[in-house]
Amino acid sequence: MPSHLIDPFEFCKNNEMLEGRTPVSETERLLSVCTDTAGELVWKVSGSLNVHQQPELLLDVAGQVSLMCQRCLEPFVFDLRSETTVMVAKT
Repeated sequence: MPSHLIDPFEFCKNNEMLEGRTPVSETERLLSVCTDTAGELVWKVSGSLNVHQQPELLLDVAGQVSLMCQRCLEPFVFDLRSETTVMVAKT
C-alpha cells in the first residue's frame, strides 16, 4: 500500500487533501478478518483549522468488505464507512 509523508501542521494550515483507492488485498489488518480479498477502499484525508484555529485531520474511509457472520457462519458483504477527526498536537 502506498504511503504518504506529510507535515500535518502545514497540511491543516493549507487545507490540503489526499485521496485514493486501496485494494482490500493490501490491507494486512483488515484482510485478517475478511473472507476474501475482493474489493477496494476509497479514502480521503483532509486538513483544516477548527474554530479555535487548532489543526485537525478528517479521515474518511468507505468500501465493501466480505466478512464472516458470527451467528450463521456464512460470509456477507459489509458496507464499511468510517469518519474520524484527529486533533494534531506538538506533544
